[in-house]
Amino acid sequence: MTAPIDFRSLSPARQTALMDAAHRRAIDARREAMRAFWSSLGRALQRGSQSLRTTLAASVARPHTVR
Repeated sequence: MTAPIDFRSLSPARQTALMDAAHRRAIDARREAMRAFWSSLGRALQRGSQSLRTTLAASVARPHTVR
């Protein structure tokens, strides 16, 4: 790991460049987290849907008798 840099000692242009790079990394990380969230939600919905279809198919195959 490199030694920490005193941000204030950098030129204004370099400070701006570093801030822009950090901002882009933060946006990319947020985008990736959102993509992972929606992807996992989609998979969970697919599993739930498949489970429901299986349950419904089983209940149709074995109709309940009325007493």
